[in-house]
Amino acid sequence: MYVEIAQEIALGAGALIRKLMKESLNVHSKGLRYDFVTNVDLQSQAYIQDELKKHFPGHLFIGEEQGKTDDDVSREIYSNPDEYYWIADPLDGTINFIRTLSSFSVSLGLFHNGETVAGVTYCPIENDLFVAEKGSGAFRNGKRMHVSEVSEMKQAFYTTGIPVVNLEWREEQCRHLQKLIQDTMNVRIIGTAARQMAMVADGKFDAYFEKGIHPWDVAVGNLLLDEAGGKYTRFDGSEYRIGNPDMFCSNGLVHEGFLPYLA
Repeated sequence: MYVEIAQEIALGAGALIRKLMKESLNVHSKGLRYDFVTNVDLQSQAYIQDELKKHFPGHLFIGEEQGKTDDDVSREIYSNPDEYYWIADPLDGTINFIRTLSSFSVSLGLFHNGETVAGVTYCPIENDLFVAEKGSGAFRNGKRMHVSEVSEMKQAFYTTGIPVVNLEWREEQCRHLQKLIQDTMNVRIIGTAARQMAMVADGKFDAYFEKGIHPWDVAVGNLLLDEAGGKYTRFDGSEYRIGNPDMFCSNGLVHEGFLPYLA
C-alpha cells in the first residue's frame, strides 16, 4: 500500500516539475555558498506534503525545504521509532535543474522503527522510476534490479559528488579522487545523490561516495541498495545512520577495496 501511493505522488510531483519548467524560474540562495532553492523545489514539496496528508494523516513529514538540520532529523526519527516519517527531497539536483540539465529527481521514503521500509526515486526527464519495499526487492521501471558483479578495483566504475557548502570537505573529496583515479577504471559525477545511489543498486555503477549528504538524499537509496544486494557504510567502514555527513555504498564486492582510499 505505502509504495503504490508513494509512486503516484512521486509521478505527480514529476509531472508538476515538468510543467513548471516551462514557466519563470525564481532562484534563491539558502544563505550558504552554492546552496540554492527554487520556486519549483518549494511547489514540489508542497504538493508532496499535501498528497501525503490526504493518504496518511497520521504520518509525519520531513522535507528538505523545511530547514531542519541533519542532526535535528536524525534525533527525531531515531527517538520516535513507532512513528512513520515520510522523508522527501522534492527536487534532488537543484543546480542541474537550474542549468537545464536532465539529471534531477524526486525522492520519497517512509522511515519507521529505525529504517526505510518503502521508497521511490523518480527522474522526471528520463522517466525512470526506482521503487523498493522492505523484503520485496528493488525495481527500475518494473524490472528487478541487482548490483553489479565487478570485484576488482582496476575495473571499478563509480560515481561521487562534490560538496556544495563545506569547502574543507570539497578539498577532502578531491584528495580521495586523486588517489582513486590512479587505481580504478573511471568516475562520473551526476549531481543527484538519490539517482546515483539508485544507479549503484541497478548495477550501472559499482560504488558511490559523498561527504555532505543529507537525510533526504539517501533515505530511499539505502533501501534500494538493501533490496538489490548492495552495501553501505560510513567512509571508515562503520555503520551508516541517517544524519551522518559521509556515506559510501557499493555492490559489496569492491567495498573493502575502496575504504583505504576514503580514510
